[in-house]
Amino acid sequence: IGLSLLAASLVFVPPNETAVVVSFITPGGVRPQPLRAGLHLIVPILEQEQIYSVAWQTYTMSGNPTEGSTVGNDSIGARTSDGQEIHIDLSIIFRVNYEQVVTLHSDWQHRYIDDFVRPVIRGQVRTQVSQFTVKEVNSSARRDLEATLERLLTAELGAKGLIVDQLLLRNI
Repeated sequence: IGLSLLAASLVFVPPNETAVVVSFITPGGVRPQPLRAGLHLIVPILEQEQIYSVAWQTYTMSGNPTEGSTVGNDSIGARTSDGQEIHIDLSIIFRVNYEQVVTLHSDWQHRYIDDFVRPVIRGQVRTQVSQFTVKEVNSSARRDLEATLERLLTAELGAKGLIVDQLLLRNI
């Protein structure tokens, strides 16, 4: 029994990952500091770790059914200021901020990509595309659109504990 409890109290966090400790004994139900890579002790039975990757991740929304996380056409449909509908393939490169992983866990758990990142990106793309005509989106304003989207998404995702590296408009 003693060896089983000792084994249950040891947590190894691999490199490029961090752990949030869900605890029955900590006020709020979560330890305030995440665990960095390495070997750590937790209270067996009363605490449990949730592992999060802090490595760079790429999330892709594409019209190609074999590309991206979602099967089928996952491109972003948006209307331009002149009323035409366009479809955009987009990739975003981001990672979880170690300093804010406890907040991310409290707000979204492991649902943060499907329930937060994806809807925020789709909403921002639709809002920003509506400021341009089709000709502008396909030519001169593409870089402006990409830069504006990257700035807005960096701020919005950053507030929830995600660090954006790049946003790439891949196909319009």
